[in-house]
Amino acid sequence: MANPVQLFYSNIPVVLVGHFSGQIFISHQIILKHVANYIAAHPDRISTVSGKKL
Repeated sequence: MANPVQLFYSNIPVVLVGHFSGQIFISHQIILKHVANYIAAHPDRISTVSGKKL
């Protein structure tokens, strides 16, 4: 099995898919690197959502 292509490099967490039109790059897709583990830095800041207490 081949290794998957590395899309992201160190300190570059975004890949733009598109093409150049002259000197302008036109992007039709943005791919972001992120993790699935979300931890609230300040969990006490939000106490309600749409009027419902959390």
